[in-house]
Amino acid sequence: MGTAYRLAILDATGKTLDRFALETTDEATALADAMALAEGRPMELWRDDTLITRTPAQGAPSKGVFARWRRP
Repeated sequence: MGTAYRLAILDATGKTLDRFALETTDEATALADAMALAEGRPMELWRDDTLITRTPAQGAPSKGVFARWRRP
C-alpha cells in the first residue's frame, strides 16, 4: 500500500486552481508525478498535514538570474 499525497496547483497569486490525490510508495515518485501534472505552474505537494514542497512557476528565471546579468 502506498502513501497518500495531495497536490495543489496554484495561480500566480497563490490561489488553488486544481487539486489531485496521488498515491505512491516513495516521495521522489510523488514529486516527479506532481511536477508533470503541474506543467510548469506553481504547486504545493502535501503528505497528510505536512508540506513537502512548494514550487514557484518552473522555467521562469528568478530575480537573482537577472541581477547577475544587470549592467552596473
